[in-house]
Amino acid sequence: MTSVSCHHCDSASLEMVEGYSDWRQVTSDSRSWTKGGALAVCGACGLVQKPITDEWSREADKIYESYVLYHQSRSGVEQLIAGETGLKSRSVHLIDWMRGALKLDDDGLLLDFGCGTGSTLKAFAQELPRWRLNGYDPNVKDVNVLSEIETVDGVYDRLEEIDKHFDLVTLVHVFEHIPSPAKVIRDIRRLLHPTKGRLFIQVPYFPHNPFDLMIADHSSHFTQASIASVVAGAGYDIEALRVDVLKREITIVARPGAGNWRASSVDADATVCGLRAALDWLGTVRKSMETFGDGAFGIFGTSIAAAWASSNLERRADFYLDEDRSRVGCTFFDRPIAAPSNAQRPSSIYIPLVPALADQIGERLTGFEVVAFPDDFPETFTRLGTDDAHASLG
Repeated sequence: MTSVSCHHCDSASLEMVEGYSDWRQVTSDSRSWTKGGALAVCGACGLVQKPITDEWSREADKIYESYVLYHQSRSGVEQLIAGETGLKSRSVHLIDWMRGALKLDDDGLLLDFGCGTGSTLKAFAQELPRWRLNGYDPNVKDVNVLSEIETVDGVYDRLEEIDKHFDLVTLVHVFEHIPSPAKVIRDIRRLLHPTKGRLFIQVPYFPHNPFDLMIADHSSHFTQASIASVVAGAGYDIEALRVDVLKREITIVARPGAGNWRASSVDADATVCGLRAALDWLGTVRKSMETFGDGAFGIFGTSIAAAWASSNLERRADFYLDEDRSRVGCTFFDRPIAAPSNAQRPSSIYIPLVPALADQIGERLTGFEVVAFPDDFPETFTRLGTDDAHASLG
């Protein structure tokens, strides 16, 4: 049955965002997807979401049939990203933060929900070798590879088969893929240790990264307020809610409880206005990329933003730049990936990333004819993040 109601609270008051279907979308593994789709805001709970229609479900299934995470790197290794502790994989950055902020014990029992190719499991095995590890994924492609990780005890494709109590259950870039997300973490509650079990979730934060809105298989696009409402409504007390653990991402830690979140009022009209402004901003990015520079043309990055730009430009890049050595020498959109130090010159480079990050990267790129990046976000979009910063625990 086709659903036209909110997939979190079941309200029928979904307000559609005009202009969304004019763009080609991308997949969460950074491939081009079709033009179309829909984006909506729930007038009751405020969740920004894709309406879960039969068509959306069919397209998501089709995406996952050919899903290849980190295909743009050698051996499919996890992307390296810059953080306070240097250039490391996302998983290692998160473990570094958890060890300090959550004071993780040296040993424990982990379930990685949506374990995929095992990035989180491998990082835990490396960084916390006394932890016993388990993975769950209904679409796991190679159980044997995950089972070969030294401290992995089990890999499951059915949640009801798991009969353990975990110190930590992680959902790293999984929650945004799941329609009716509260139901999933209600089911997870029985798997958490009754006194010390914690739920750890990390998702993209679209007020700091509008490119996330263009990912076809993301069913939810969270603010701090909306993800806190979902988690608390599923019977959890929120221990931490941060947007500074990794840039452009929300990190939330919770324990089973009565729900300590006090939701503010929902202004769906303001959210829709901000989302339309984000689409307009994307339009200015595309326009500037079509017209800047002469001669050879390179795009910085090989992930979502670069995939979106490559999917929506008439102009084709001659090459891509990336500072992640695991990607240098590979290809993206059938073009070579080069390190900044050995890229083709003379050439012009566009950095289709959020302005603050693009500015920082631009300072490191020297010897190119032109290095360009987007203008600042419009105020109506920026306000979504400013208002969201007032989110608080009750």
